[in-house]
Amino acid sequence: MPPGAEQVEKEKAQVQPDRPRIEVPEIQIPNENPVTLVATKPVIDRGPPIEKTTAPEAKPTWEGQVLGALNKVKGYPRDAAFRSQQGISYIRFVMDREGKVLSVRLERPSGVRSLDGETLSLPKRAAPLPKPPEEVKGDTIELVVPVTFFMS
Repeated sequence: MPPGAEQVEKEKAQVQPDRPRIEVPEIQIPNENPVTLVATKPVIDRGPPIEKTTAPEAKPTWEGQVLGALNKVKGYPRDAAFRSQQGISYIRFVMDREGKVLSVRLERPSGVRSLDGETLSLPKRAAPLPKPPEEVKGDTIELVVPVTFFMS
């Protein structure tokens, strides 16, 4: 006990004689080997390495070819570019097996009239579109595709 602690205890006992005295053991805090914090670089787990393969047979899908044909003729409307307007329009169009576009309609507008107008004109401007492969069945094929307009 620290010096003078016994005197304080005796005084407390005289003031409160009818309460039982409880002995509380003194807690010793070890002061050996204090903890030191060291800053280190964060470790980034990038996962297992990706194997690089060469696939000479890999060719674009038919849907990818159709989107490529649409993007090739797509232009950014001047007024939308001037106002920095951006958006995504969805069109639904029907084509025959020869790639001829039979009908086009706006499935979901972008909210910008000139972007939607450009979107509607794309399939007929890109026609004839790539012919569908044999595994795509039917005399006519209906597609819904997104057309994006974003400024870089």
